[in-house]
Amino acid sequence: MKFLLTALLLVGAFSLRAARASGDDRKKVAHKLEGELKAQTLVLRNYYRGDRLEYDSNGQLKEGGPPGTWTLDGHVRVSKVQMGRDTLEIDGNREFMAFDLKTKAWAALPDQEVTILIGTPDGEADIAAERKLLLKVFLSRDEETPCLIPSYWPRMYGRVGCVSTNTEGQPSPGEGENASTNGKAIVTPPVGQENPEPPYTPEARRERISGELTLQVVVSPQGTVVDVLEKGPGLGDGLDQSAIRTVRNWTFKPATRNGAPIQISAIVYVTFRLFSYHR
Repeated sequence: MKFLLTALLLVGAFSLRAARASGDDRKKVAHKLEGELKAQTLVLRNYYRGDRLEYDSNGQLKEGGPPGTWTLDGHVRVSKVQMGRDTLEIDGNREFMAFDLKTKAWAALPDQEVTILIGTPDGEADIAAERKLLLKVFLSRDEETPCLIPSYWPRMYGRVGCVSTNTEGQPSPGEGENASTNGKAIVTPPVGQENPEPPYTPEARRERISGELTLQVVVSPQGTVVDVLEKGPGLGDGLDQSAIRTVRNWTFKPATRNGAPIQISAIVYVTFRLFSYHR
């Protein structure tokens, strides 16, 4: 009996040491992954919406969604990586993509915080296995992905491309640049047509407030603005509301894919300036 009890105690002690070692291994793997991924922008498969997404170990969504759009829901900038016994956790912020009508380039702007949980098989942590697991949830750099305007894509993937959406604002996967030579899509951005300046409010004029507002607009295939969101700090004294009301009535020559009008997200800037004239 004494021998059996001693054996059980030894087995128990060994199991505890193994569990602690496994926990240490998971911390090491999480630390290494965080070093690789922190401040990097990853692209979600299917562009699921929500501030919390949970996947099983096969990369199937268990909680979150529904699928969104490439420009608004596809991108996640990583801030932290943690690893539990059966879960890999990615914390970060979503980035929404919009075409900047000032710089004529795609831009990534920070948005809501998001937590992504991916189920992992119980057992020893392995860096190679976790990297493969991530590929079930995020697009790899070498995959054929929806592509971006050249000025942005190299920073994220080290490659050049373009992006288009269908009439519902969804990305068209697998499209690339150089349509004239390889048969893939050519995308043109929206072009402003009727874009009057918003009026000053009496309060802002009296306080001599000036500055620039950043707005995200969604331009329909008909060239009308179907949504306006304020991005960044406001100016106050009614100028923000004045800008949004005015921009809602702007019209554009719509963005196109292979000549067909498409819906697209764009960044516009509204500037308020007061000038003093001296005789």
